[in-house]
Amino acid sequence: MSAEPGAGAAGGIGAGLLAVGGRYQSGAAIIAEHTHFADDLADAELIVTGEGRFDVVTLHGKVVGAIAAAARPLAIPVIVLAGQVSLDKSALRSAGIMAALSIAEYAGSVRLALADAANQLMGLASQVAARLGNSGPSGYR
Repeated sequence: MSAEPGAGAAGGIGAGLLAVGGRYQSGAAIIAEHTHFADDLADAELIVTGEGRFDVVTLHGKVVGAIAAAARPLAIPVIVLAGQVSLDKSALRSAGIMAALSIAEYAGSVRLALADAANQLMGLASQVAARLGNSGPSGYR
């Protein structure tokens, strides 16, 4: 049972739920269904999304990974704003992500980013918007 997808989630609660007849469902898929993500995606020219820590785990089962996977066949550019980013450009490109920007890097450190997270995020988002406004998505290619 421990090899089942989701069995180790939340400290093993997933395994307990599977043992009593529960089933695994992707949280990202549930969110996409209930927010009608596919309908909105059809009209999108660019997606900007976020994550606390953007790493390889994010690409497998988390919302950001699901967004990138859905956007890729439609050639919709995806930009990720995250507290920290630990993926290189090759991994980003493989996942169909145009750019991933770190709030901690923008702020100068994790400590500074956490001390004023809202303003640091707004500053980074403003920088992204300005760059996109000057050159469109090609500014990140």
